Amino acid sequence: MKNQPLAVGLMISQAILFAVETAMIHHIGSRGSAMQLALLRSGAGLVLVGLLAWKTGWSVLKTSQLRLQLLRGLVSVSYLWVMLYSFARLPFADATAISYTQAAYITVFSTLILNERATPLQWTAVAIGSIGALFIVKPAFGDRNIVYLIALLFGVPSFSLTIYSATYFIAQFNATEVQSGVALFGLAFAYVTGAIAGGQAVRRTGAKAPLIAGLACACVALALLVVTASQGAVVGAMLLGGLGLGLASAPPNVLLLGYVLPERAGGGTGLALMLATSGSITAPALVSAFLHFGAGSASVELRAAFAVGAGFCAACALAASALPETAAAGSRSKT
Repeated sequence: MKNQPLAVGLMISQAILFAVETAMIHHIGSRGSAMQLALLRSGAGLVLVGLLAWKTGWSVLKTSQLRLQLLRGLVSVSYLWVMLYSFARLPFADATAISYTQAAYITVFSTLILNERATPLQWTAVAIGSIGALFIVKPAFGDRNIVYLIALLFGVPSFSLTIYSATYFIAQFNATEVQSGVALFGLAFAYVTGAIAGGQAVRRTGAKAPLIAGLACACVALALLVVTASQGAVVGAMLLGGLGLGLASAPPNVLLLGYVLPERAGGGTGLALMLATSGSITAPALVSAFLHFGAGSASVELRAAFAVGAGFCAACALAASALPETAAAGSRSKT
């Protein structure tokens, strides 16, 4: 590809200019409205398009895909407004850290929509880049970034326990969709039970213990799905996994609220939610890329995915054990 060096150079230049632009937006801050900032940015873009059209001809403005272009315009305007508002209102480091998660979305959607194939090395680069950006930028939420790492990594076991377990139930036992749905409903009921129990435990003991307990339950459940062969044992593992997911649902946000300043609580929990969503979105593509899904039977491949999920769960539990404890919610409310 003759133009590949030029394309790489343009991408690097774009990243530099984007950093300068967002810094300027943050510097202006609340002194200008999001609409005014959008007008300035869009006006500059319109001038650039006019110059390109002047050189290449006005036919560049014509399209045979009007509906697609209108949809693209709507998405672009929405993205522009959200970007300008976030960089103008949030602390600059916080907004920058959140923006770096777009690499995961771009990779996933290029695979799903454009049918591009991402290699395991590329997925590894995305994961390392997303995690490394958080530690380099160090969002202004204090020094408890391990919570964000747990939120990102836990997406793999969460997806494995919810979606892959139901698929495995069908593939392993030739079950119907109804039977699989009943088993998945049991997992959901166990999740609600675990969430209630986890909330009560947070009030009594603090958030760290129920988080580690939930991660441990999920890890054991995934390990059971790897080694067990009976239908009853698989259902029991799904119930245990649902209980673990429920126990681990509330503690991360509680820990963050104990770590960050009150005025930054919304940004802290919002970043954790975005990272958790990113992990859940990238989990199926990441696991399937590494395990080369399609090479063996569905049951064998799904058991390998459960093993990967158990490993991620164990890593999250070890990371959670290094977190500083916060006071129990009940004791904080009394003080």
